[in-house]
Amino acid sequence: MTNLITYTWKIETLTPLHIGSGIRLRQGFDFIADKDKIWVADQAAIYEHLIDRAESHAGRHPTEIKNLIRMTLDDIVKNKWLELQDFNLAPAGVFSYVLKGTPSATEGRGEVQAFIRDGFGRPYIPGSSIKGALRSALLRHLARQTDQPIDVCRKPTHRGYDGRFAATIVEKNAYVGDERGRDKKPQDPNLDIWRAIRVQDAQPVPVETLELANAIVFPAQSNSRTVAAIPVDLEVIPEGVIFTAAHQIDQWLLASEQARSVITFPQEAMKRMENLIRTVNEETVELLNGEQGYLKSLNDRGITGWQEPARIRAMLVKVLKDLKANEMLISIGRGTGWNAKTLGKLLQNKQLKQNSSPYDFNQLVADFRLGRGKWRKDMEIPFTRLLATTHTQVRAPMGWIKITMEQQ
Repeated sequence: MTNLITYTWKIETLTPLHIGSGIRLRQGFDFIADKDKIWVADQAAIYEHLIDRAESHAGRHPTEIKNLIRMTLDDIVKNKWLELQDFNLAPAGVFSYVLKGTPSATEGRGEVQAFIRDGFGRPYIPGSSIKGALRSALLRHLARQTDQPIDVCRKPTHRGYDGRFAATIVEKNAYVGDERGRDKKPQDPNLDIWRAIRVQDAQPVPVETLELANAIVFPAQSNSRTVAAIPVDLEVIPEGVIFTAAHQIDQWLLASEQARSVITFPQEAMKRMENLIRTVNEETVELLNGEQGYLKSLNDRGITGWQEPARIRAMLVKVLKDLKANEMLISIGRGTGWNAKTLGKLLQNKQLKQNSSPYDFNQLVADFRLGRGKWRKDMEIPFTRLLATTHTQVRAPMGWIKITMEQQ
């Protein structure tokens, strides 16, 4: 009898989703913008294809052929090495895929941040991205339910303190179990309850699924004056795309007497794990309620443009209200923001401590340079959001997905 319980997932994107690969595509080098499309070149094929054409073309001088290998994609177009027939997605063609959309930058200096791909160039959702979002949601929920102060870990660096380790103690207390004959150790994966949850990568979708999103930091302000927003162009999975995935629960590790004789996981985390969907949805309620307060503050300050994200927030609230018992709503990837990826407002609203001593939020801001050191406890923070515009959604909050689970 297997000790693994498997759940299949259907993941539906509700707003533009970007999970970056770290690759930046440059206009004139990696892609050509033509009207409302971006043609992304196959760098491995384009020069071989064009050199073969040049060698068979009687009107081309040998020097021109030699210079071809030094040309950028922009130069190739200007020197008319590409023909109208080249603008297709044939298997032996010079373009890998096409993005629907127009770059934000002018004068041909656009840059697009690429979506993560598998070995065949197909976009997918890493299981680690979803598992990280679930882990953060559960951690916020556990911190919200306790009266204990939040214990901040300060790991010094040459520039102050390293924010990547700030939640080490909180995570240790929430997730790390007690092992017989061994003390707890921060960030020990062998003792972490999430070791029992294995989230698979989502199955990839065709590269043609990708679209171009023009994202902006909203609202853009300088010294209380509204200024032009600096756009960021991203490859995104648009709303309405379906992925399939799965996760497994190691029931032996969580529930067997043998495992319990060796390791005891924190009971609160165990209880919330058993009701993970409900726990995640309760945290989503908190996030969406917080966004309502944020959007109201923009209106009160006379800032325009908040209506579009407000409409999409209302759509998400309706989706949340209509969820079935096996469905959850969560945000992942880029643009989900401070409140979704950290303890968020709890750091402002709850007591803090550091090495058993009281610790103030304003000191936390100074130590970790939060908001460039400008955040304060009584502020509505963070001040801005990253919003994405595609051909179907305008100024949309990013990364919202609905997950439907079925036990096998």
